[in-house]
Amino acid sequence: MDESFYVLYGSYTVTCGDQVFDAFEGDLVHLPKGIPHKYAAGPDGGQKLILATLGGLEDFFDDLDGGMEPGELARKHHIEFLD
Repeated sequence: MDESFYVLYGSYTVTCGDQVFDAFEGDLVHLPKGIPHKYAAGPDGGQKLILATLGGLEDFFDDLDGGMEPGELARKHHIEFLD
């Protein structure tokens, strides 16, 4: 699925394919389907609003909040966690 997020506050370091960049409050980041991507909150943390199309990302976060182990989470949702 395509994933986008709007940075509400703080900052994030984003990797999308070969690109690495920082996103700050007010930025909108688009992470296209089929391109490996990851992001991590900056040193002061951050908060974001995530938009995903097609839907289903909420199931991933429900399982994550439920304490599902990373390997099981990856298999169930057909994802690969990047280092």
